[in-house]
Amino acid sequence: TITTIGLTTNGMKLKTSIDDLIAAGLNSINISMDTLIPEKFEHISRRDKKGLSLLISNIYKVYAKYAHVLKIKINFVAVRDLNDMEISSFIRFVGEINKIEESDQHVYSNQSNQTRQAPQPIDLRFIEMMPFDSNNWDEKKLINYHEIIDLMKQEVSSLCVWGGGRVVCVVHEGCIFIYPHIIYNYLLIPLLFN
Repeated sequence: TITTIGLTTNGMKLKTSIDDLIAAGLNSINISMDTLIPEKFEHISRRDKKGLSLLISNIYKVYAKYAHVLKIKINFVAVRDLNDMEISSFIRFVGEINKIEESDQHVYSNQSNQTRQAPQPIDLRFIEMMPFDSNNWDEKKLINYHEIIDLMKQEVSSLCVWGGGRVVCVVHEGCIFIYPHIIYNYLLIPLLFN
């Protein structure tokens, strides 16, 4: 039995396609987003910098309308001297979306009178830059697991570390995950944030 239908996207056309995708059974979506700065967005995505405001708007609209049936995850690839200083900003950004009140979300008439599910908070996933021939990978660009943790501490006051430093829990709605491809050989590191 198939229980999850997922999609990875840059999020640019979500506003126009999400209704059909949900109707087709989509219940999980990964959105690639590596910066909140328009000029960097233009450089990283090779799209007009105005596209960043469209992407942010799409994320808010999709969350407000479908968070009760759709698990949304934002993937952030950390790169030294490019976006590493934005880790705290992304934690705040996702936290603000997750604070959208139920009353602010889109309410549908439900002919079956079933109780509407609570919204699922957005997860944030920090990903170490992986070595590919096509991305000009350089070890000097790598922001590793430990550095991401240190940068997170600037924004998050309570961190709990388990399992020899491999599992980190932060108090928040939703979850933060770190994908430390280089240090821990693709071990998934879950973090809860508030």
